[in-house]
Amino acid sequence: KNYGMQVKITAQWGATSFFDAGERQLELKWENHTIPYKGNVIRLFSFLKTAILPREKFVYDGKETNVFEFIDNEQEWRVQKVSWERQGNELVGHVLVTDTYDASEE
Repeated sequence: KNYGMQVKITAQWGATSFFDAGERQLELKWENHTIPYKGNVIRLFSFLKTAILPREKFVYDGKETNVFEFIDNEQEWRVQKVSWERQGNELVGHVLVTDTYDASEE
């Protein structure tokens, strides 16, 4: 039975008029059937078991939201790079994701 692989995600996002650019390291058990690969779009907010930091929260359309949920819904997170590392008898994935927002398009 597959209990999910350990995956270390680095999420990077650019500044918008709502929030500053930032980066966050997330560790999670990847329980999807497919392994993420370069070019995939993934939804990060649903994976977040971790607390949202104050600098990642903001008000949009009159209600509080956060960078991860906002990018899931308004743009998308795209996998830029995937690498693997063996730790003991476990394979650990390192996944870099970035938002697809381009400020130059405004």
